[in-house]
Amino acid sequence: LQENSALRGEVDSRRRHGDAAQRDLDELRAEAQAAREARDAAEAALSDANSKLVEFQASYNNNNNNSHHSPASSTNATTVTCEGGTAELTTVVTASSGGGSETEDQQLVRKLRQELAEASSRAEEFRVRCQQLEDSSSSSVDLESHTRALAERDAETERQSAEITRLNAELSDLMERAAQLEADRLKLESELHHQRSSAVTIDSQTEFVDTAEAATITAT
Repeated sequence: LQENSALRGEVDSRRRHGDAAQRDLDELRAEAQAAREARDAAEAALSDANSKLVEFQASYNNNNNNSHHSPASSTNATTVTCEGGTAELTTVVTASSGGGSETEDQQLVRKLRQELAEASSRAEEFRVRCQQLEDSSSSSVDLESHTRALAERDAETERQSAEITRLNAELSDLMERAAQLEADRLKLESELHHQRSSAVTIDSQTEFVDTAEAATITAT
């Protein structure tokens, strides 16, 4: 009975451990999903800022295609990768020519470049976070394997517990049967003792009768 109770306690402990591990795994998956959604939003913002800058560059070049001082341009490529997904965004940066205060076009370019840098920074932050979650996912596989192993051990422990319960029931039946046999034995011993006492009494009475008869015969 003590072993049965200990096994049940171990089963309950392992089940609680497995439930806690499953909750941790669910939370990790939810966090990974949230990070992926945030990454997608950051990539969308990065793409939008890049599109605005490219669109402005095209418009700026069209407006100044007849100018003798065409602004120089350079191209930067930003690559964002997370969980197999890659977003390669090309930004066209216009270098201002001449001196003096910024024109409205130059201010717009600076604003767009700032938005692009912020979006790129956010995308990089979420890329790093996604990588961290991917690393955690590898350990979550071990966690799932451990959870399955615990479930298998729980099933085996339950089977052993059921077997012990069955054996305990059989033992209880045997003990009841033994008690009944002991009671029957005591009853038989009591009856045997009574029969022996009766036999002794009969023998005594027979001996008394025989003695009386012998005395009568002698007197006669």
